[in-house]
Amino acid sequence: MTTRFSTDGPIGILTAIDDELRPLARRAGARTPRTTGEATTGALAGVTVRLAASGMGQERSRAAAEALLAGGARALIITGYCAGIAPGLRPGDLIVAAEVRPPDGGAPIRPPLAPHLGPIALGREHRGPVLSGTSVVTLAASKRALARSHPDALALDTETLGAGLAARAAGVPWCAVRAVTDGPGDTLPSFVARFALPNGQPDRARIVAAALTHPWSLPALAALGARSARAADRIGVAAEAIVASWAATESERGHR
Repeated sequence: MTTRFSTDGPIGILTAIDDELRPLARRAGARTPRTTGEATTGALAGVTVRLAASGMGQERSRAAAEALLAGGARALIITGYCAGIAPGLRPGDLIVAAEVRPPDGGAPIRPPLAPHLGPIALGREHRGPVLSGTSVVTLAASKRALARSHPDALALDTETLGAGLAARAAGVPWCAVRAVTDGPGDTLPSFVARFALPNGQPDRARIVAAALTHPWSLPALAALGARSARAADRIGVAAEAIVASWAATESERGHR
């Protein structure tokens, strides 16, 4: 489908989990949604935005993206955490997806907004292919295996492909920017990926209970929490920079 570039309507911003959304909502002056999938309205760089968290997974991401687009979003920014798999990536690095592909070798999709984005934030920023699968990878050995299979890929997430397919089907311009929470050498406690609520949000009570019964995992879990908080802040900075960049591009088009 042909991508349609419009100046009507808000820009949609989609995360997976509430922890990714809260700093964005604060930055946009928007209330935090009460339920997963509910959209809230604010403004970044003087532009109206609609924010939502989908819950984890491709199906939820696609459904939430479809809801934002049906609500009138004229562009979509897909954002959130990711695992870095390329050598040299560090927690807090930003990844701008030039291409999104499933790890199993399926057809990739390319974000039409990506070529129009200048540098989006201070700090380390990388651009290249992102893998978007169906499960969280917690082992460093598994990340190394993915890197061998996809030597040009930078990172892995579990939502971008679903939301990107929704935007492509609607013919709406979109981009994806992720913040690294764990680098290629980091192994996470396996239970982090195992416990989720029915809405796709992490089941923190069960994660904490598992950590207490596996006390050797507590330092790794605490480190992940600190890295995730930093990554969430970087997501907010990046999203605002992208909105500002897109608004400037629209302004230039309007003066031609």
